[in-house]
Amino acid sequence: MKIKKILCIGILVLVMSAAVSCGIAQQANQPLEDPADSYRVEKEAVVEIDEMSLLNCYATEQHIYYIQAVSGGGSGIWMRELAQEAEPVCVCVFAENEILQTFTITGAGNVIAAVRDREQGSVRLRKTDKKGEVIWESDFPERQEDLLISHILEGSDGRIYTASSQELFLWNMQGKLERCLTVEGELIQQLADAGDGKIAVLQYRQKGQALTVYQGTDGKEVLQKDFGVGRRWFDEGLYYPADSLLAQYHWDSDSSESVLNFTDCGIAISSIRLFRPLGEKKFLIGCAEEGSPGIWFVWLKADEEGQEGTEKEQKNRTQLVIATFNPQNLQNSIVRFNRSHEEYELVTKDFGTSDPDIYAFMGEVDRFNAYISSGSAPDIIDINGTGDYHDYADKGFLLDLTDYIEDSGRIGREDILSRVWEDIAVDGRLYTLPRQIEITVLACPAKLLDGKTSWTIEEYLELLERYPNALSGNGASAERVKKDILRKALYEGINGFVDWEEGKAFFDGEEFKALLRRIEALEVEEISRSRKEMAQDGETVLWELYLHRVNELLQAEYHSGQELTLIGFPVSGRVEGEKSRNHIGYGEMLGIHSASKEKEAAWEYVEEYMAGALQKNNFFFRTGKEAFEEKMQEDVGVETWTPDGVLPGATQEETDRVRAAFEEGIYYSAENKPLLDIIEEEAGSYFRGEKELNDVTGIIQSRIQVYLNER
Repeated sequence: MKIKKILCIGILVLVMSAAVSCGIAQQANQPLEDPADSYRVEKEAVVEIDEMSLLNCYATEQHIYYIQAVSGGGSGIWMRELAQEAEPVCVCVFAENEILQTFTITGAGNVIAAVRDREQGSVRLRKTDKKGEVIWESDFPERQEDLLISHILEGSDGRIYTASSQELFLWNMQGKLERCLTVEGELIQQLADAGDGKIAVLQYRQKGQALTVYQGTDGKEVLQKDFGVGRRWFDEGLYYPADSLLAQYHWDSDSSESVLNFTDCGIAISSIRLFRPLGEKKFLIGCAEEGSPGIWFVWLKADEEGQEGTEKEQKNRTQLVIATFNPQNLQNSIVRFNRSHEEYELVTKDFGTSDPDIYAFMGEVDRFNAYISSGSAPDIIDINGTGDYHDYADKGFLLDLTDYIEDSGRIGREDILSRVWEDIAVDGRLYTLPRQIEITVLACPAKLLDGKTSWTIEEYLELLERYPNALSGNGASAERVKKDILRKALYEGINGFVDWEEGKAFFDGEEFKALLRRIEALEVEEISRSRKEMAQDGETVLWELYLHRVNELLQAEYHSGQELTLIGFPVSGRVEGEKSRNHIGYGEMLGIHSASKEKEAAWEYVEEYMAGALQKNNFFFRTGKEAFEEKMQEDVGVETWTPDGVLPGATQEETDRVRAAFEEGIYYSAENKPLLDIIEEEAGSYFRGEKELNDVTGIIQSRIQVYLNER
């Protein structure tokens, strides 16, 4: 059976995650300014080369070198001119008993390679000339475990730097090993020339990524910098993507500068497989694009002389503006649109912030909403949350897309999960189509439910009175846990205390007071262990799971040592026909502003974006029927590797349980979130003993009734 390595996927997510923006000539936590130079495509070529070959390759301005098997056994380093009709040439052959681990090409065109002997297990560093003749060869120090060399770099000082996962080896020009350094951290990710005889080592650490700079002559540490975030670093020169920009980090000043805008250059960041600086203001980039038979190589050059002409050409294109909090998530689709439309240019207005303070984010939300309602509103809205979606539709900001969707040749109702249309319709009209469907489940050990598939707040509290720490863990205070217990009780249970049709609240009655009394009386403890550790220790845990795949349920059951029932959030027990259910949410939604003057062009982009619902995503469930089902089935019979051991593949029965949770779940709009916020805020003072129960319930009743009256 196949084994899916979740840890590797997690590392990939970390590497591919968007970088915290850095500033030009500013400290690294400041926003980036726009690039000083505009870049143009100097030339381009599509080369039919296997994408996997780029995982271990070296590129110059005119050639690419990569590893490939040779006839008769063994492997070799092949060179190919970066031209469409060129033929590859083998420049260095390795014996059948040798494993070529990695290599680099020197400025003189010689090969330096790390080679492992299959029989002896030893690893050697070998330098050969352009004809494949050995110039010198040296042994790496022996290790008890197998040594894997993953990086080789020729420094500007002529030294050779090689690295395994945690060791850095420094060699002189003649191949003599001068010193070996053990680097603190989990994994060396990259080596980069730091100039003036220094080497920069990028690596993963527990709190993100770190950069350490060493002096080549003596191996002494010059600088150590913890970034605290996960960036996708490109090879050489400490370059990384930040939103749609290419940024370069300068270690000596702890600052970053923006170099170029990938979107303006027509390059989708996620398609980049090779990045190579070619001297002053020039880059070679290799992209693996969907539908392309090979790799699209692009030579970019700063367009200093032609900048005025380029700006003039851009002015002749009609701009379409997207208001968004996450421009990096739209970058690929924007690039595709701009490359296929000569008369339009899609640009973003970014309201995102790297400030972790909630008030900074809320300030951006206020600016976003002000922009949406202004006279200079955008053409397209990246809808932020289901509550905003309904609010925008009610206020008339969104264009009714019902007819557009009905007439679309790319999106059909029969291709999308049937529940989606009902969930997202506002008064029977469609203003968007989400690409992503997600579910939040409340799972309980099945043996504690006595066969129940639905429960009330009363039954929920009875269980917590037996196991008061079932929602504790991770160092949460007793007050924080009690607030969480209350919120979960009211996600669905709030319907027993609000008459939505009449607009009346009932929070000053005995039923609600009894609910607060019982939660306040729970003997909740502050527990530093994680919920996973609590479950593994045999304690009863209620799991709130965000299921992005079936095996996440399997892992929770593995830690609990028992079957879990996806029971859902409790109901009040006061409304006839209520059934506890899990919560469906939607993501990746775009809408067209009703005031857009370019509605047809905006629809072209939105339609293509929406069509992504039909394409399977590796990390999320899609709303397209086939893509959803393919994702649902991907863990059936496939073992999963976790740090705790190998889990057996999901069974069809387990998969059907997750599918049923999606089918039976309730679309959870945010209309009752303001009520929950009021209740949680005021109940906190009661849980802390600062206010009497009657005073608290009176305030809650008053505030919520005012809200309902205004609504």
